[in-house]
Amino acid sequence: MDQLIFMLSVYVVGFLFSILVFTNLDNHIKQAISPLIGIAFYSFSVGFLYIIGIPVLVESLFYLLITLWVTIYFVKVRLNRKYRSEMPFLDIKRNIFSKYALGMFLVYLLLGVLFVFLGSPNISPDATQYEGLGRFLAQGGNVSNFVPELPFLINGRFLTIGAMHGLNRLFGSYNLYALYPLMTVWFLGLIGLIFYNMNKELSLKSRIFLVTGLILTLGLYKNYAYHGVRIGSNGLAMIYFSFSIYTLYIYSKTKNYTWLYLGAFLIGTATLIRIDMLIFSLVYFSIQTKTISEDYTLIRNSWLIFLIIALPWRIFTIHLIPTQTWYINSTQVLFLLSINLIMGIFIIMLSKLKYSTEWVYKAAFAFIFAVMIYFAIFDFGKIQLGWELFVKSILFSENWIVYLIGTSVAIMVTPIVAQLDKQYSIFSLTLMYYFVILFLIVGFSGYEKEDHSAVRMLVHVAPLMILSLFIAISNLLKYENILSNYSNLKR
Repeated sequence: MDQLIFMLSVYVVGFLFSILVFTNLDNHIKQAISPLIGIAFYSFSVGFLYIIGIPVLVESLFYLLITLWVTIYFVKVRLNRKYRSEMPFLDIKRNIFSKYALGMFLVYLLLGVLFVFLGSPNISPDATQYEGLGRFLAQGGNVSNFVPELPFLINGRFLTIGAMHGLNRLFGSYNLYALYPLMTVWFLGLIGLIFYNMNKELSLKSRIFLVTGLILTLGLYKNYAYHGVRIGSNGLAMIYFSFSIYTLYIYSKTKNYTWLYLGAFLIGTATLIRIDMLIFSLVYFSIQTKTISEDYTLIRNSWLIFLIIALPWRIFTIHLIPTQTWYINSTQVLFLLSINLIMGIFIIMLSKLKYSTEWVYKAAFAFIFAVMIYFAIFDFGKIQLGWELFVKSILFSENWIVYLIGTSVAIMVTPIVAQLDKQYSIFSLTLMYYFVILFLIVGFSGYEKEDHSAVRMLVHVAPLMILSLFIAISNLLKYENILSNYSNLKR
């Protein structure tokens, strides 16, 4: 019961911040993203308390959240009055007592009850490490406590997952096992809802058929289901990264700038779930330059949201990480932070000077392949390791049929669909970036065992692979409807 109360608090906290921060999204979308926003703000708060040396207690946590909410509220009120714009976040009736608000909360509650009573803790080394970190936080642990393997805990087990387990303990629950399947199933409903709303040109029957197919195909994919129920970082990293890329596509269709800000928020939070997301955040922003290339305000604000979320935790904990350690060292962390910061400043300055940034995603891809060519000539062992381990042993091992079919369909379908939907390439470009970077990570790591992190990192883009397929089908169906209507008009 305590675990259920904690998970309900995640929704409530997320809802209160979503109606305040992401004001211009439709009401039902603000409801649907609430759990993701709640996890994020809980994480930010725990990280802040940990860094300044204040024990993480329920009281200190909620004092901080209330202060943050009130601060954002007054800033938004002042800005809205200055520009004489509407303040829909003040509409209590629509935000809290609407049928969408109550209905979605009820669905979330029922799913929470289901997974609390039907689920059970899974025993694995990762699970016990996260649980141990949660116990450390719940017992008042902070930055001044130098515990064994602290560098590994900072970069490998903090912030988001450890924070969730610590807060769950403070709520009185021993083991946080129900949150992961709850988020995984909720995410299926979230992308299904958005997909349904974005295909209003299709018939009701077609939309229901496609949404059902999307949810079942992704939900029954074994790696999605496997990581969706396990205690660990891969399930949430998959949700936050995939959804951030999807927001770019949604923005390209709706031109609602709040989707861009949500995407930057999500990818920033993803870097607090897994440190390797500081690499793939570069993918997100490279693809973003394809979506918005000349709007200085949107580009600047997106980067600021990301940097405000991603940088503080890493900057204020880097002194705890030595330059020589078996896990990620401080030099590598500093390099990743610097690359993100330099890219952000460069793109913001280009847009400020009214230069288009659309070429950036092409230049990034050219740079990646230049790196591959360089090592193919001067250090072929890294390329060979990437091929033998990533391509042959990981990509085309037990999952070979999934990726072979997915790759073949993408090669055949993308050129056709791109003629109907110019922004469809957001998905194919992301997947190409992701796989090539994973290839290089495997080669550069020098870790020759098949139990490589890349095996688990593949699941981070699984929703994008399947979602892109159904978006392609929906585009083809829309085109068929246009042709059919045109033929009827000629008659």
